[in-house]
Amino acid sequence: MILQENGQHAFENPREALASFNTYKAYFEGKPTQVYIFMTWAYEGHPEMTGALDSLYTQAAMENGLTKLPVGLGWRDVMATNPPFELLSADGVHPSMHGTYFSAAMLFEMISGQVVTNNPYTTPLNEEDAEVLKEFAHQAVLEHFN
Repeated sequence: MILQENGQHAFENPREALASFNTYKAYFEGKPTQVYIFMTWAYEGHPEMTGALDSLYTQAAMENGLTKLPVGLGWRDVMATNPPFELLSADGVHPSMHGTYFSAAMLFEMISGQVVTNNPYTTPLNEEDAEVLKEFAHQAVLEHFN
């Protein structure tokens, strides 16, 4: 099971977001279910969201025995390289096809345990962009996922 909070809500109301994650602890306790929480990314023009979301998702994971999927940290790393493509769509909030592919590549590696750079799937992206994003995803997993 993968849980995700609305990024804006989590950023503006971290106590409410944490309480929301905490409600799931009792529901999944004792059940044969692996529960992950999907840390989202900063919106366009709001880089401060990354640190706040990282803190919230880390706290929620620790308090509830959940596994944090630090996709937002990977986004931050990719964006810092000024790639020749956009991870965000035109609305500055939701992922573009590149952002969706990158997020999925991180999720694939974190959940399956398989190295994503060995996966041949490229979706409708050109092969070069897909390979670059898979390499970024692999590096982000190595750096941010325990």
